[in-house]
Amino acid sequence: MKNPTIKIKEHLFTLSSHKTIYWQNKKTLLISDLHLGKGVNAEVTFYEKLIEFENAINEFNINRIIILGDLFDAKSRVDVTPIKYLFSKLNIEIILVLGNHDILGLNTYKELGINIVVDEFKEDMFLFTHKPVKVNEVNIHGHLHPATIYKNVKFPCFSFETNSIGLPAFGGIQCKNILLPGSIRKIYLLQEDSVRQIKFSK
Repeated sequence: MKNPTIKIKEHLFTLSSHKTIYWQNKKTLLISDLHLGKGVNAEVTFYEKLIEFENAINEFNINRIIILGDLFDAKSRVDVTPIKYLFSKLNIEIILVLGNHDILGLNTYKELGINIVVDEFKEDMFLFTHKPVKVNEVNIHGHLHPATIYKNVKFPCFSFETNSIGLPAFGGIQCKNILLPGSIRKIYLLQEDSVRQIKFSK
């Protein structure tokens, strides 16, 4: 199964091997923790990740992106002109939910072409945040850089629980927090160009 789709009531979410989720009902791409500029050679990493980002955007027919925090790495100094150019040619709505690494001023994000910059974003039955929070709505978040172990190897993963959906980190350090499938947690690991569910074993 290359791109499994999860249904939450009437909402459909397609999981992508690009480490994104496509919210079909809203034609919206969800992505988290890009950490652009992170790495030993920050400039190379920036451009490589920017190309990956554009490929992820082009996978689906979208009219909006919600970035769940940590667009840039806090301590990295990179030329943001290329991402400003990318956002300008997309001509779609871009929402940034601020993360702990998002330390630039509000005007800087606006100048990049980001339409909405907020601490959290709520729509329908979903609350979008950077760090996970416990709420009555379904919380869709990043921050944890989740991973799972399959055949003794770590893989980035998506995590689905009753009121919580965690995205893998698009960039930066991968596999920080190991999660295992359970009776109330579904895990979908990213393996090469596919996404597959890891079954819970009692």
